[in-house]
Order: sequence, then structure tokens, then C-alpha cells
Amino acid sequence: MIKTNKNSRFELKSLDEIRSCKEILLQIQPTGTNFTSGQPVYLCEVVGSYSYANNEKDLTLEIISLNKEKRELEKKVKRLERKLRSDYLGNLL
Repeated sequence: MIKTNKNSRFELKSLDEIRSCKEILLQIQPTGTNFTSGQPVYLCEVVGSYSYANNEKDLTLEIISLNKEKRELEKKVKRLERKLRSDYLGNLL
């Protein structure tokens, strides 16, 4: 299992603990072992709801920034293509 959130942590939980968990469970994977009570053990990636919400905001801001950068680069490419086309046509004459 790979950590998917910078604020998350890994915990071992039973099915009852998973059902009653107040935090956000990002991943759940059976371990193939049992607690001493006999319940199956699951490896869970857990993150608090506040941390998860803040991470969502960070990702949204990053996407907005990358989209802006992409648009600026596309404008630059179009401008350079026009200049190249103009220079090429100028050299033909």
C-alpha cells in the first residue's frame, strides 16, 4: 500500500473499527491475519477530515495555477509559430 495523502497515517483496524471510524479512510487492505479476538486485521490509510479538506483545497489551487501556466505557454507557442511562419515567408521573397 502506498501513502496517497501527505497528512495520512496507517492504522490496523477491525471491521467494527472501520465501520465506526470518524476519520476518512482512504484505503483498506486485508492483512490475512487476525487480532487476538479473532477478528480479521485490515491495514487502513486514515486521514482526519480537516486535513483531507485542506489537502483538497491545496490540490485545487495547484490545478488552477497549472491551468493558468498552460494557457500562458499555449499563447507563447502560438506567438512563436506566427513569428516563425512570418520569418519563413519573408525569406521566400
